Amino acid sequence: MTMATPRQVLAATRQWLKPVIFILLKCGVTWREFSELSKSVYVEIATRRFGNEAGRPMCGIREPGFLKCGFSIPVPAM
Repeated sequence: MTMATPRQVLAATRQWLKPVIFILLKCGVTWREFSELSKSVYVEIATRRFGNEAGRPMCGIREPGFLKCGFSIPVPAM
């Protein structure tokens, strides 16, 4: 199975965010409100799924400790 690169994930996220942002703007949500909301949800999910609440130490995806958190990166066969 091929894993998406961070660049591909960000490009896809950009596409599905467009209608969400449109709705938020139509409803009067400011950048500051959206920013605070997205940060709080990001931290909530990161903590719940990958953090101390799950019994594992916190680590960043792009940090060397990423592979120590139970993730593996598929390597193409040679």
